[in-house]
Amino acid sequence: MPDPNDMQEFFDRLDACNDTDPRLRAELESDLWLRFGAVKTVLILDMAGFTAKVQKHGLLFFLRKIRYMQRLVAPLLIEHQGELVKFEADNAYAVFSDSRHAVHCALQIHQRLQELNNGVPDVDDVVVSIGLARGRILWIPGHDFFGDAVNLASKLGEDIADHGETLVSTDLFDEIQSDPSLQLTPLEINLSGFTLTAAKVTRL
Repeated sequence: MPDPNDMQEFFDRLDACNDTDPRLRAELESDLWLRFGAVKTVLILDMAGFTAKVQKHGLLFFLRKIRYMQRLVAPLLIEHQGELVKFEADNAYAVFSDSRHAVHCALQIHQRLQELNNGVPDVDDVVVSIGLARGRILWIPGHDFFGDAVNLASKLGEDIADHGETLVSTDLFDEIQSDPSLQLTPLEINLSGFTLTAAKVTRL
């Protein structure tokens, strides 16, 4: 179970970095990384069409769909050795120690949602996009996380991936390519003056 005091400890340590003599800040920041730093694969999931569907069907209709997504995703994270960080609005945020577990979890989420699109209005057409990235992050289990991998997974999952797609950062390429059941389709994505290399991952 998440420790409710961990988030306060994180903020206290962050405040100490702000409040201390700048000459001592590096040591405090190093201690903060030692306490909360971890190398993880980040999974960020975004449900499709939140704003448009709320406008068309009303808030409770879509809140039921969000809850449906949460109840499907949570056990799949456990099954694939992932850990939920938080659900927030129509998003899910999770971490994995093993990148291949994260990829297979993402693909199974898509598969299960597709299988369960059975014509029942409250659960039909639940579609998500997912982004995955790996790196050193600040992670407060059960509360929140921060870092380049979080930002990149968010960009891939929320802004770039099409409905039903899983996009992965280059940090995951080697592990995915070592799995004969997976296939990568490289992408070059132009974003405000720079090119982002990523890939769509699918099952063979």
